[in-house]
Amino acid sequence: MDGRDSSDTKSARPIGPSRLRRLAKKLALLACTLLVMAVCAEVAVRLLTDTVPPLIVKDPVVGRHYEPGFESRVYVAESDRKILLRFNDVGFRGPNRPIKKPDGVCRVAVLGDSMIASVAVEEEDTMVCRLEKMLNRSHPQVKWEVLNFGVSGSSPGQELVLYRELVRRFDPDVVLCAYFVGNDLADNSSRLSNNPRIYFDMDEAGKLQQLPFSAERANVSYYLNRYSRFYVWQKQAVNHTRHNVLKQAGMLVPGQWIFSRKETPDVAHAWRLTDTIHREFQREVIGRGGQFAVVMIPSAWQIYEDVFQEVVDRAGEFAPHFDQDYPDERLGELCRQSGVPLLSMTDDFRKAAPGGTTKEKQQWLFLRGTGHFNERGGELAAKAVHRFLTTESSHLAPQDVASSRGARGNTNTLPNSYWHSPTGHGMIGVVCGLANTRVQGLDRRSWVREAIDHF
Repeated sequence: MDGRDSSDTKSARPIGPSRLRRLAKKLALLACTLLVMAVCAEVAVRLLTDTVPPLIVKDPVVGRHYEPGFESRVYVAESDRKILLRFNDVGFRGPNRPIKKPDGVCRVAVLGDSMIASVAVEEEDTMVCRLEKMLNRSHPQVKWEVLNFGVSGSSPGQELVLYRELVRRFDPDVVLCAYFVGNDLADNSSRLSNNPRIYFDMDEAGKLQQLPFSAERANVSYYLNRYSRFYVWQKQAVNHTRHNVLKQAGMLVPGQWIFSRKETPDVAHAWRLTDTIHREFQREVIGRGGQFAVVMIPSAWQIYEDVFQEVVDRAGEFAPHFDQDYPDERLGELCRQSGVPLLSMTDDFRKAAPGGTTKEKQQWLFLRGTGHFNERGGELAAKAVHRFLTTESSHLAPQDVASSRGARGNTNTLPNSYWHSPTGHGMIGVVCGLANTRVQGLDRRSWVREAIDHF
């Protein structure tokens, strides 16, 4: 005997064909079982729930857009009713528009996330649609087109790419980048968010660098979203469960750190990144002869004290540093330093909800009190933007922003904007003059360059 243990000899015995066949049968049985379970789950979701495809296409070039050419009534859970959703041939809400802008037309492009897309209300009740009607009534000397480039899950960085790749081709005279207080600070930063979208970061010199975006991951997600209701349902269930777990555990979602005056390194980096993106955005828009501004979209946390208190209660040791007004002050200071026009709607919304509580449903400006704009909120936002574009506003220094804070309902609580027009006619005063010279056949770009020099 060679002294080897019999168990070693047995374990070293080669696997015969019969054992391979048995293993193959077990694997095939497992695969069939999983397939049957998946089919049953798919059928159950389709029969027992109102789950519909999200209608969002992950795009490796622009990040995301809606299903081009889609038009149908779709049940939207947030508003608990069916909404007629119409997406144009480039995948955004609203009618088709020709790429080439007709003579005598002024275009305003509004880029943003789901707060701008507003798929939970009818198209005519969105901020964008209402703004177009207001501009055509107040300035009928030209035809106004306000283009909706909002899509759920977007961010200012992704919107910069969208402008470069698509929006600029529509030759907008005014470009408005909507900045939603509820999540855009976090969504802009790959350090605070891992949701698949286009991200930027800064190199050592502070220059923007676009991070790689996985086209393969986008394609797989697109097909699963489009063809599997179960996949969509489980994503919604996981997100809902995650939100509830964070809430029950007393933890903040990343977007809520925008209220902290004491900034963590990642939050401070996100603010710097936001500023860099806005500066670059403005530079590129002005370089193409347009006007650029940031529109700050308020969240319910800023308007209703009861829901903001819930955020503070979850902030732990950071609670003393949480302030409802800090997002306006911080972004206002950045825009003031960089010369980027900024509209804040916070004061308008607070005046429209003087009670400051979601318990008074007649003062709701958001669906279910804390969601996306309802019809009243969309109208209020459109009025604020219209006023911002058509009238002269105060140009406040950062220290004036802080000193203007007061009691709820005080007209000096927060500045409505940081835009200043020496003509007294606001941004549209410049653009209307631009449109008139265009109709007369004068050179558009040289006129805008001259107008910009006045600012």
